[in-house]
Amino acid sequence: MAQVTEFACGGYVLAVTWNHAVADGFGVAQFLQAVGELARGFPSPSVVPVRYDGSLPEIPQLANTLASRLAGCEHIDFAYTDVTIPWSFINRVKAELFHASGHLSCSTFEVVAAAIWQCRTRAITKRAADNAGSPAPLVFTVNVRNRVGAKDGYYGNCIMSQLITAASGAVGDGNIVEVAKLVKRGKEVITSTLEGRVVLNEELVDALCGYGLLVLMSWGGIGMEDMDLGGGRPARVIANMETTVLPSSMICPPCSTKDGSRDGVNVIAFCVREEHADGFHEELARLH
Repeated sequence: MAQVTEFACGGYVLAVTWNHAVADGFGVAQFLQAVGELARGFPSPSVVPVRYDGSLPEIPQLANTLASRLAGCEHIDFAYTDVTIPWSFINRVKAELFHASGHLSCSTFEVVAAAIWQCRTRAITKRAADNAGSPAPLVFTVNVRNRVGAKDGYYGNCIMSQLITAASGAVGDGNIVEVAKLVKRGKEVITSTLEGRVVLNEELVDALCGYGLLVLMSWGGIGMEDMDLGGGRPARVIANMETTVLPSSMICPPCSTKDGSRDGVNVIAFCVREEHADGFHEELARLH
């Protein structure tokens, strides 16, 4: 479903909602790019849509393992956060990791994920030092098209969830470089996760269905920002989650500005309760 809202200034907002039974974020981005091409006079989309790809292997899904526990969960009104993680902070963490290791590099995603993970963990455990050993799992979504050999144009679901486990003390009290390394190591074992099956103990299942969990998604690099209906690329692409059952955050694509500059990476978060919102925002404000 799509809705266009036009403003008197000439700008407009295109809002799109969809069900993951039809497509994932990459697939919707492909669809929006096709709509833009047709609007600009293309005779047909440059990427031919593929609905079915019988060659795909079964992709292990963490959600399936947790389905019975999550079935009865209801919507939670988490506090809304719209924040920009500054480039000064991102570049500093990258430089510190390289300097400390002499050879390791990390991606922008790894630094931003570490920052949100750490700030949130500190906010929700600020007065609970005795919970330093409690699990603070991070789950992030991964587009595995290239890893499983999906056909060009396939727009169905081709994502999986990668789990990183750590104690809340290690995340909240640890050096940000070490937290970024945790995310980096999580990315390095994605292939192993694809080839295996998800096995969880009861303590971890409880953590994955509770407030200690952080779910992180990223729309960077999947094409959401490349849509052009004839007036150029969008000024901004953001997520609005209609239903939030688990604490979640979304790393949004780069937004354009009048002078072409960008101050950092935009994140939309629905990941803390109202009583922890001020603490979360205070932690985020310290990133520099």
